[in-house]
Amino acid sequence: MILTRPAVLALAAACAVALAMPARAEGPKPWTPKSPGSQGVSAPAPAAAYDTLRTPPSDRPLPTPAGVTRSLDLRYEPSVPDSLLPLVPLYREIKTDETLSVYLGALRQDLPVRPYPVVEDGQTVHATVDGLDGQSHLAIVLMVPWFGDILPKPYALGSLVVKVDDAPELKSKLMFTPGPVIYVPGQRPLPVSNPTLVTIPLAPGRHRVQVKLKGLEAAYAFLLLGQPRLTPPAIERAR
Repeated sequence: MILTRPAVLALAAACAVALAMPARAEGPKPWTPKSPGSQGVSAPAPAAAYDTLRTPPSDRPLPTPAGVTRSLDLRYEPSVPDSLLPLVPLYREIKTDETLSVYLGALRQDLPVRPYPVVEDGQTVHATVDGLDGQSHLAIVLMVPWFGDILPKPYALGSLVVKVDDAPELKSKLMFTPGPVIYVPGQRPLPVSNPTLVTIPLAPGRHRVQVKLKGLEAAYAFLLLGQPRLTPPAIERAR
């Protein structure tokens, strides 16, 4: 077959167009979610870490054996050289049933501010205490502000009357002497007496306590009630 020049040119042009146009690639197919009833291949769950497979040890307090009473929790106070060893007991505060006025302050400038409840002469307050093992007494701490008529005196007097349940009243004569100051934020320090501690023995069980001040020569008194904190229980350390 003989090709003429125009035919050769036309064939060459057709080949050039065919080479210029690449083959059409097949595109990605759209994702179609499977129906709820169909079974598919799920991705494997990641392996759990070692820390999630083991059970962490747990510590638990051991029960106190029968006939054994935990002693008072004592704190070492090297700044009190004339104390015993020198150690001081720790007390947890007991709230009164009555809502009392309070002074906010601290007995040392480096201590956090705490409330000091106020009671007046002749006022009666009530509280509930527990005579648990080791908590064999109620501690009553009293201070009076040192100003007014008692400012020039070497001491001030007062009486404390305590009644536990239906037992007879326990009367104590108190003598207050000039002592530290209460640092009140934003105000001048308030001079007070040395703290006076009175302990009331408690029988086992729950008790109602009534506390009253009489014949107080000071304007008012600060009253704090507490029961001793016990030594921490023995702890079983799990391995």
